[in-house]
Amino acid sequence: MPSRRSSLSRLSTTRWGGQDIVIFLTPDTDSEFNAFNSTEAGAIGSTAVYDPNLNDQKLTFKIESGNIVDEQTGSIWNMFREAATGELEGDRLAAVVHANQKWFAWSAFFPDSELRTADFFGS
Repeated sequence: MPSRRSSLSRLSTTRWGGQDIVIFLTPDTDSEFNAFNSTEAGAIGSTAVYDPNLNDQKLTFKIESGNIVDEQTGSIWNMFREAATGELEGDRLAAVVHANQKWFAWSAFFPDSELRTADFFGS
């Protein structure tokens, strides 16, 4: 659930399984496990993962004034893979299948997994 708090999005670009990916992080997404009601829930974050290649061009992204902006056109992107404003307005990045899991559940089934912490996103 979206948080009542506000914070900047973060992002990371990497290669995974031979594919370029960009990861958008919303660090203030609340967890339903942290409290009895949503106003007391603690933030755990959530991610969205996309292919940064669009129209035969590899886009690179940065955070500017709290917005996700591609460096090639200056278009502003939302967490839902769509350019909200700018030259690419209305264009959408291809989604990469992924899951936002609780570490305690994931590590029970995949104990050799690597945990990426907030510093992966340049916090």
